[in-house]
Amino acid sequence: MANPKSNINHKLSLNGELSVDGQKIVETVKQGEEYITHTYDFIELLRRFDGKEVSLSVTEKQPIAPASE
Repeated sequence: MANPKSNINHKLSLNGELSVDGQKIVETVKQGEEYITHTYDFIELLRRFDGKEVSLSVTEKQPIAPASE
């Protein structure tokens, strides 16, 4: 019997600065004229997936300068 392809996905999406030593992710968001930071316990969030089959991807965002015209 073939394995079914249907499934339910549980996803964790975080945006911010990763501190491996501090095991945190710090997200900065603009609210009106001020910036507010939110700190997330990276390891505690990963514990939700402990013992599960997962796929992990990390992407670094960097601004680039436009080409001169």
